[in-house]
Amino acid sequence: MTIRPAVSASSGKTIRQLALDGGGIACLADFMSAADVRAGRLRTILDDILEDVRQPINAVYYQSASMAARSRAFLDFLAGRLAL
Repeated sequence: MTIRPAVSASSGKTIRQLALDGGGIACLADFMSAADVRAGRLRTILDDILEDVRQPINAVYYQSASMAARSRAFLDFLAGRLAL
């Protein structure tokens, strides 16, 4: 079965608002929807088949330029927290 949505968006903020306005099912990160779920504005579905899927994170910077110490510190922090 192919599902063809009537509306689609690439912005999480827009998708959240569409869901809040009754626009249908949305796939949102917990940090974007947790408060709405707690307040009863949104509810979770398909909980029994959800999978923990991680998306890659990329840092993009000019390799030829010297990197600011604070940028290097931030990237090192993320790498440590994300167990890279």
